[in-house]
Amino acid sequence: MTESAVGAGAVEQYLDELLGADVVGEVESASEPSEPEPHAPEPAYLVIQVAGVRFAVPNRAVRCVHQNIEGLMPGMSSHALLPATADLDGIMTPVLDLALLMMPAQRLQQLPLLESRAPYLVELAGVPFALSSEIPRELTDIDADRVQWRGPNGQRVWLAGTCPDLKIAILDLDGLNSQLS
Repeated sequence: MTESAVGAGAVEQYLDELLGADVVGEVESASEPSEPEPHAPEPAYLVIQVAGVRFAVPNRAVRCVHQNIEGLMPGMSSHALLPATADLDGIMTPVLDLALLMMPAQRLQQLPLLESRAPYLVELAGVPFALSSEIPRELTDIDADRVQWRGPNGQRVWLAGTCPDLKIAILDLDGLNSQLS
């Protein structure tokens, strides 16, 4: 091929003959810069499960979900809601047992020990405890219009609301933290 042939579009013609016109079009379009796809916003809630009950935790409050490989140690706190402690990346963290808040005493006696029903631990920002979970990281969005929100005079200060459609209770972490005072 001579320089004059290249200048006259001979390269495109040669590639059309060699690869077929369809492939050349694909190569040309692939070489064009494409705009990055927009990132979908991360769902607003992390779903955990305790004693078979599903709870939603605001995802913005979740630091990390740990697999409980090392197991739990006896609680370092005298508070009944914090019966265990976990080593989360070198930090000894109390583990709050939500079952103690929500289950009647008879039902609690039927549950396995916290150690066996806590394969995952949820490290939270802004509170001095972690939560146990029976399920791994599950994210979801919850339509606020479908939530039955609790008022300020509710008996369960740890419960922000419920979403009957999803069978999820939404935790109020500030209210949960106040239970420890």
